[in-house]
Amino acid sequence: MKTQIEQIKNIRNQYGFPVWLINEALKYYNNDEDKVVERLIKIYNAIGDHPNVVIKRNIEKFKKEIGK
Repeated sequence: MKTQIEQIKNIRNQYGFPVWLINEALKYYNNDEDKVVERLIKIYNAIGDHPNVVIKRNIEKFKKEIGK
């Protein structure tokens, strides 16, 4: 079983959600990573900042920084 820190790192690396939000959601959903991700995606969809868009934006920003 993953530790909470490993879960936070995994979710953060995949989706870019804020660490504090992941931590609180894990507490609320008793460390059920699938429920946390599902809920956070719904929240971000509601506010218009879908995780996949954020990931793509971060990749593009990184590419510009390294000159590609």
